[in-house]
Amino acid sequence: MLIEAESFWRRLQALLRLLCGPVPPQDLEKDLAPTALAVLLRGMGKPDLAALIEKSSLLARAVQQSFGRLVGPSEAE
Repeated sequence: MLIEAESFWRRLQALLRLLCGPVPPQDLEKDLAPTALAVLLRGMGKPDLAALIEKSSLLARAVQQSFGRLVGPSEAE
C-alpha cells in the first residue's frame, strides 16, 4: 500500500507540474482548463475528478493509519 501511495502521489505531482508549472492549482476543476483536466485524469487512470479525489483520500488515510501503527500518532490525530 505504501508503494502504491508513493507511486500515485509522484505521478499526480509530475502531471500537475507538466500541466501547471511550479505552482499547483488550488481547485482542479476551476483552475485547470477542461483539456488539461482530461489529460490529468487520463494520466491518473481515473474516469472523473470525483474518482481521483476519492482515491487520493483513501490513500492518504491509509498512509496516516500506517504511520500511526509504525511510528505513533501524529499531531493531527
